[in-house]
Amino acid sequence: MADHLAPSVVGDAFERAWRTLWQGFIVDGLAAAGTGLVLLLSDADLSSPVFWNLAALMVAKSLAVSFASFLARLKSTPIHGPVG
Repeated sequence: MADHLAPSVVGDAFERAWRTLWQGFIVDGLAAAGTGLVLLLSDADLSSPVFWNLAALMVAKSLAVSFASFLARLKSTPIHGPVG
């Protein structure tokens, strides 16, 4: 028999939200770097408020998606088992 305890739903939801948040930040960082390169190549001003507002919007999006991931995990149990 198994000697481990099943993780709590809330603990699992926090873990999923944390992973989703970091994944979102990585995607946002790559998007910001790509946007920054495009702006550099087009002689745009990287210190402009528009650039930083977009960067802040991407971070806010990651936080919102992470929170949605947390709520989705609280609502439904993931399906485990073979896929296909």
